[in-house]
Amino acid sequence: GNARYLLGISEDITDIKKAESELNKYIYRLESLNKIDKIIRSGTDANQVLGEAMQIVLDIFNCDRAWLLYPCDPDSPTWSVPIEKTKLKYPGAFKKKLDAPITPDAAKAMKEVLASDKPIQGILKPGEPSYDPLDKFAIRSYLIIAVHPKVGKPWEFGLHQCSYERVWSPEEITLFKEISGRIEDALSTLLILRDLRESEQKFRGLVESSSDWIWEINTKGECTYTSPQAEIIIGFKPNEIIAKTPFDFMPPDESKKISKLFFNLMKQKKSFIRLKTLNIHKKGHKVELESSGVPILDESGNIQGYRGVNRDITQKNQAEKQRKAYIYFLESLDKINLVIQHSSNFNDLLEDLMKEISLIFDSDRAWILTPCDPNASSFRIPMEYSKPEFPGAFVLNLELPVTKEIAKDFKKSLSSKKPIMYAKGTDTVLNEKISKQFNIQSQLVTTIYPKIGKPWLLGIHQCSYIKIWTQQEQELFTAIGQRIADGISTSIIHAELQK
Repeated sequence: GNARYLLGISEDITDIKKAESELNKYIYRLESLNKIDKIIRSGTDANQVLGEAMQIVLDIFNCDRAWLLYPCDPDSPTWSVPIEKTKLKYPGAFKKKLDAPITPDAAKAMKEVLASDKPIQGILKPGEPSYDPLDKFAIRSYLIIAVHPKVGKPWEFGLHQCSYERVWSPEEITLFKEISGRIEDALSTLLILRDLRESEQKFRGLVESSSDWIWEINTKGECTYTSPQAEIIIGFKPNEIIAKTPFDFMPPDESKKISKLFFNLMKQKKSFIRLKTLNIHKKGHKVELESSGVPILDESGNIQGYRGVNRDITQKNQAEKQRKAYIYFLESLDKINLVIQHSSNFNDLLEDLMKEISLIFDSDRAWILTPCDPNASSFRIPMEYSKPEFPGAFVLNLELPVTKEIAKDFKKSLSSKKPIMYAKGTDTVLNEKISKQFNIQSQLVTTIYPKIGKPWLLGIHQCSYIKIWTQQEQELFTAIGQRIADGISTSIIHAELQK
């Protein structure tokens, strides 16, 4: 009765921990960018918006100084820092009202920044640079990049660490570059809006130099001026837009919603910034625009219309959707991993997995069967999870015959490297008898391969409507299937060792 040896099983979770770490970094990056986006959407006053943005930057990087220098032009006689936020201990050039001459080494540094599309970091000793021989600014480390608004000269966006010599990490440098893109966009919009308020003459000049769509409308919402860039963005020539409203180029529901919002703003003589609208290109595809505008007032303060700028954000939004999909992908796999790690026995494992899959895909039924073998005489469904309004087969663990039609489906799944989708109204239709009996509108299945035994088949049903799963959803389904196969392998091996 004495123990002679101990058998056990270990699972390598290095990749899981690495994925969790990467996910946390990714979420922090998105949260930081979201803070910047919220600030630059919050108003139309350049100094206020950019000042608040610098404060957010200061907090994100926990540095001692965040600033915007203008102009980043080695041929300019002087430079200044119109926007800056600092920790109290380290006041900067804005606080000191510095309007400094561009010395040879400053010009050299500006040329280096302008020549690079990546942030540049460095270490400074007391007395460096030449414009600060007495070390009043106490710059020990810096991180800088040039930003290029669509109007005017380039600016320089930078961080200072004064309390110690800091080396910024690759993740911080990537985040800094992404924030600089947001600052660049904000500068473009805010500077255009500022200039629009100043003079009609300057407005006309900006139109010709801007790649954005500049417009003017009257109190009826009718376009009285549009820049040529409109044709590049939505395909219509200026003469096809004049006398029409912006709402004429939107889908009906969007047109109704935005026109109501616009005329409410007009009654209050309010500006608007970064208003997102959906538009229809002349060729028929959808274009997402971001619009900003200011009211045109006469000498008595009566509103005469609006002038503003539209920017095409279609590609930007698509990229944002891909980022969100990637986060959901990682979070979903993490949920599956947690189920596998915390389930106490094999039945609980399968039950919890089916519930989680149903939640991830918002499906009406999730199930798993074994074996997925066209040559077997029977198969069984060890676990199934259904929403109450769509009960399943109620045949858990009963041996069911492998008919010719089922064998054909097994072969098809085994020969495919991708999930197979069945849906009413498509080329891959479901068995009419089964789909009618269990009210299946769509089905997605994938073969999974545990390290022991024959293949299994994992599937989900949509019963409430015809579901066409996207490519991203199918890729997630495949990845979940692979993770479940690992979990089943571990559970089977563990059970065999206990015997």
